[in-house]
This record gives sequence, structure tokens and C-alpha cells, in this order.
Amino acid sequence: MTGLVLLVVMLGLMWAVVIFPQQRRVKAHQRLCDAVETGNVVMTTAGVFGAVVDAGPDRLVLQTSPGVHTVVDRRSIGMIVPAGTSLDDLGDVSTPTPEPFVPEGVAGGGLLGLGAARPTDPGSGSDGTAPERSSRDDGEDAGPAPDPSADPSEAVES
Repeated sequence: MTGLVLLVVMLGLMWAVVIFPQQRRVKAHQRLCDAVETGNVVMTTAGVFGAVVDAGPDRLVLQTSPGVHTVVDRRSIGMIVPAGTSLDDLGDVSTPTPEPFVPEGVAGGGLLGLGAARPTDPGSGSDGTAPERSSRDDGEDAGPAPDPSADPSEAVES
């Protein structure tokens, strides 16, 4: 009997802490999406700003720049920008592309300084390239790396 009461109390607590607030957020978002109409300036959940030029029951057409129209799902609206705000009022939101970060002691680049990058060591070339040898997956030395400029038809079989 005590276990049943404890189970009911735990389920009630979970509903009050997790489920009820989520239901309120879903209803508030549904009201927001239903309130969007032609002429509103909105921001999508992806952060794209646009003026609504056509509003359908499920889709909206946003003008994100002069002459650029984007079709989005009505549920993807994150907020309605306050009335009287135009796309020009939002200003230039472009930012310069930052230089990629390459940690010290890492040669090569790979993707974002990861992947194909190898740590530099005294045995590597002065330009930070990998040594002129390759290794097998089992750790044994596979010998010198093949010459990429060599013609494969001239390979000598032993």
C-alpha cells in the first residue's frame, strides 16, 4: 500500500515538474504561430529574420532580403519582432569569417585542425610534414611510403 502511494506521488510530482510546464510552452508556441500574419517581421527558430509576405495555414513565405523569398513551416517561427521593426532596422548582421584555430605543435590542417593533422616531432620535416614512412594498422613498419609520381605499371614484382 505504501509503495502504491509513493508511486502515485512520484507520478504526480513528475507531471507537475516536467509535463505541465512543457504543455504550457507548447500551447504558448501554438498561439504565437497562429498569431503570425502577413506584414509581421519574424525570426525563425534557426535565427533567420524575414517579413511575412504570404501566410498559409501551414506555410509562410518570408522575404529575407529584397527579392529573396523563403518558404518556411509555420511551426518554425521562434518570435514575432515588435511592431514597427523592418528588416532594415535589424542592421547588418554579417560577421567576418574567423581564422581557423590550429593548436600549437600540430602540423597540417585537416578539418578544423583535426583528423589528418599529426603532431610535429624532431623527426619530421622542417615544414612540419610527416616523416617519409608509413605504418600498418598493427604497428609494424610498412617501409618507405610509395612515390606518388611513379608510374604504377613500372612496379617491380618480387
